[in-house]
Amino acid sequence: MALFDAQNWAGALAAFHRAYELVPSYIVLFNIGQCHRFLAEYPEAIEVLERYLQDGADQIAAGKRAEVLATLTELRTFVATVTVEVDVAGAEVLVDEVSQGRAPLGAGDHMIAAVDENGTRKEERVRLAGGENRTVELRLAGGAEPESPSPTPTPGPTPTEAEGL
Repeated sequence: MALFDAQNWAGALAAFHRAYELVPSYIVLFNIGQCHRFLAEYPEAIEVLERYLQDGADQIAAGKRAEVLATLTELRTFVATVTVEVDVAGAEVLVDEVSQGRAPLGAGDHMIAAVDENGTRKEERVRLAGGENRTVELRLAGGAEPESPSPTPTPGPTPTEAEGL
């Protein structure tokens, strides 16, 4: 708790994770969630605090439960949800180059990509506001999109002898 009291959030987070590995108690999850919150790691804070409520269930005092629910409401204003629709079954979805399942994203800029088994890749950069829900469609079927043909230059007039004299 000394690291937490000193507001050394990263150090406290590491210590709380170690404590949870040794004794997996829902009480430690609250502290882990708070560290993520103070480090502005909002998706992680939400995930851990929801697990705290689930694991602690009836053991959590009503006042503490209300506090955590209010914190979760606040934290959700700092994250966005992206639904990724891919037209090829089995394509891997990446967010900021990390393979993802379904997860909330912190507000800000993100690169959403999908890669099929042949290595065909489509990507889209998105800027997300807190609380936003967005759908990103990545079309992989048919491989690479055809390039548009380059325009053929129209030949200019050729100089004639009369123009040259």
